[in-house]
Amino acid sequence: MFRILNSQSKTITSAAFILAVAAIISRFLGFARNSLLANYFGAGDVVDAYYASFQIPDFIFNTIVIGALSAGFIPIFTQYIHKDNDEAWKFANNLLNILTIFLGGISLILFFAAPWVVRLIVPGFSDEKLELAISLSRIMFLQPIFLGLSAVFGGILQSFKKFFIYSLAPLFYNAGIIFGIIVLTPLFGLSGLAWGVVLGAFLHWIIQVPATFSSGFRYKFIFDFGSRGIKNIAVLMAPRTLSLIVLQINFLVVAIIASTLEEGSLAVFNFANDIQYLPIGIFAISLAIAAFPDLSYLKEREENGEFIAFFAKIVRKILFFLIPFSFLIFILRAQIVRIVLGYGRFDWNDTIATIDALAFFAFGIVAQGLVPLLVRVFFALHNTKIPLVAGAIAVFSNIILAVFFSGLWGGGGLALAFSISAWIEVFIFGIMLKIKLGNIGGKSILRGAVSFASASICAAVVSYFSLRLVAIFIDTHTVAGIFTQGAAAGVAGLIVYAMFALLFKCEEMYVIKELILNKTIRMLKF
Repeated sequence: MFRILNSQSKTITSAAFILAVAAIISRFLGFARNSLLANYFGAGDVVDAYYASFQIPDFIFNTIVIGALSAGFIPIFTQYIHKDNDEAWKFANNLLNILTIFLGGISLILFFAAPWVVRLIVPGFSDEKLELAISLSRIMFLQPIFLGLSAVFGGILQSFKKFFIYSLAPLFYNAGIIFGIIVLTPLFGLSGLAWGVVLGAFLHWIIQVPATFSSGFRYKFIFDFGSRGIKNIAVLMAPRTLSLIVLQINFLVVAIIASTLEEGSLAVFNFANDIQYLPIGIFAISLAIAAFPDLSYLKEREENGEFIAFFAKIVRKILFFLIPFSFLIFILRAQIVRIVLGYGRFDWNDTIATIDALAFFAFGIVAQGLVPLLVRVFFALHNTKIPLVAGAIAVFSNIILAVFFSGLWGGGGLALAFSISAWIEVFIFGIMLKIKLGNIGGKSILRGAVSFASASICAAVVSYFSLRLVAIFIDTHTVAGIFTQGAAAGVAGLIVYAMFALLFKCEEMYVIKELILNKTIRMLKF
C-alpha cells in the first residue's frame, strides 16, 4: 500500500488522471460540505459570516505561501535536486522554517487586529453578524500556518512527480471541514465551523509527511535569509506576490460589495462559485499542475519547439473538457443547485438566486480554467511580471463591472463580472505569450476549440430536450426525480459529445479512451 501511495507518475497524462480523480472526490466532498451548510443554516447570516471569516486567512496563504512557492520553489528545487541533493534539502528546510515563523507572526498580529480588519472587509454586516465573523476569523488564523507547511511538502512531492499522495491532501481538508460541521459545531457551537477548517488544514499537511520523508527529506533547523535559493525565490516571488495580492483584493471587494446587498448574497456567490469550479478543479487545475514540471524542464533545456507543442496540447485538453461542461452546467443549473443545496433551511429564494449566479458563472468557466496554465507557462519562462499585469487589469475590470452589475442582478451580477474579467485576463495572456514566443500553436488550438464547441452545442441541445422528455415520466418535485432528470440529461449530453468528438477525430478522445482502458486493466491486475 505504501508503495502505491509513494509512486511516481511517469507521464503528464497519468499525473493529470490521478489529480483529476482526486479532484472529483474532493469536489464532491466540497458539495457535501456546502449541502450541510445549506441544510443547517440556509443562505443567511451564519454562512455569510463563515465565508467572510475565510477572507483574511486565505489572503495570507494565497499571497505569502502561494506567492513564494508557485513562482519559484519547484523550478529552483528541481535544479538543486539534479545538481546537489544536500543543497536541495537545505533549501527546502530553510524555506520551511522562514515561512512557518513568518506565518506564525502574521497570524498572531492579525488575531489581535481582527476587529478592525474584519470590519473593513464586511462593512455592511450587522453588529451581531460582524462579531461572529471576527470570532471565526481568529480561530482560522491557524489555517495558513498548517497550509504553509503543507505547501512546502507538496512542492517537494510535485518535484518528484509523486502526484498521488499530493492529490489526497484536499480530500482530507474537506473531510476536516465536514467533521467540524457535523461533530464540532454541535459540541462547541458555531466556533466548531472554524475549528473544522483548522483540522482540515492540519490533515492537509500531515497526510503528505510520510511520502516527503521517503523522498529524502529530513528536518533541520536552518534559518538563512541570505542563501542563494531564498534570494532567487524572493526575486521571482515579488511580482507573483503582488499579482496574488491584487487577486485577493478582487475577492475582498466581492465580499465588501456582497455585504451591502441583501442577506445571503455572499453565501450565494460562494455556493455558485464552488459548483462552477468543479470542472475547473478536476480538469484544468489537474492538467496545469501536472504540466508545470515538464514546462520548467523544457524551458531549462531551451527546447522551444517542444515547449510550444506541449503548451498547445495542454490547452486543447483543457478546452476539450471545459467547453462541454460549461454548456451542460448552464443547461442543468437548476437541477444541480436543487440536488446539491436544496435542503433544510435553503429555501426557494436561495435556490433561484444561486441558479441565476451559476448561469453567469458558466459563461466564464473556460477562461477561468485556462488562467492557471497560462500563469504557470510564464513561471516556466521565469517571467512573473506579465501575470501581475494581466491579473491587475482583470481585477480592476472585475471591480468596475461588479459595482455596475451587482446593482442590476445582485449576487448574479458579481458572478457575471467575475466571468467577464476572466476572459479579459486570458486575452491579455494570449497576446503577451504570442509576442514572447512568436508561435503558440494557435492553429491547432483553434481547430480543437471549433470542434469542441460544435460538439458541445449538439450535446447541449440533446440535454435540453432530454430534460423535457424525462419530466413527462417522473415526478420532478422529489430529490430522486430531480436527480434522475438531471443525470439522464447530463449522460445523454456527454454521450452525444463523445460521439461528435470521435466523428471530428479529436485526438484527445482517443488519448482519454486509451488512458481509461490502461488504468482499468492495471487496477484489475492489481
